[in-house]
Amino acid sequence: MKAIKENKVYTVDNTTKDRYVKAGYDIYDDNGKLVENAKNKTVPYDEYEKVKKELEELKAKKETFRELTVAELKTKLDELGIEYNTNATKAQLIELLPNEEE
Repeated sequence: MKAIKENKVYTVDNTTKDRYVKAGYDIYDDNGKLVENAKNKTVPYDEYEKVKKELEELKAKKETFRELTVAELKTKLDELGIEYNTNATKAQLIELLPNEEE
């Protein structure tokens, strides 16, 4: 495994992994796949606000879709050219809808 932080890279094992994570290093396996994130990472507040706003908008759109009937959802999917199982539940149909209406 590798512990990586900025331009520093260390080879670690399971016994030392936690110490590096606490020190702010991300841990990657031997194939380069992220195993564990550093514990002290932060996101700039403006980026947090942007993502929070996007999430609220997406939830609002999904709520709008929840108000539609199954037939209306199928019509919407047909308009968008999205295939669906004719026996799909309302929840399954809603999940097929894109996150942004066109």
